[in-house]
Amino acid sequence: MNGITVSKPLRLLDNDEMQRIHETSIQVLSKVGVVYEAEWALNILKEAGCEVDYKKQIAKIPEELVKDAINKSQRIIKLCGRNRKIRPYT
Repeated sequence: MNGITVSKPLRLLDNDEMQRIHETSIQVLSKVGVVYEAEWALNILKEAGCEVDYKKQIAKIPEELVKDAINKSQRIIKLCGRNRKIRPYT
């Protein structure tokens, strides 16, 4: 599947703003948690080290797990349309 290659990323936020969003996201994930309705997903998160409340269907994701996921993520993401007949801008 063809995609768009962006040579220079669009920067809408400065580094301090991005850091503030990141830190707040970490707090929400680790202290408030995320609702998962699927028990199998809660089981996977529990095995990965999350605090899970099965009754409320909430998983609290620790900062280290988030950092690990970020470090394992791809640095380049290909953006593609759902309709293959429409060609992306080049």
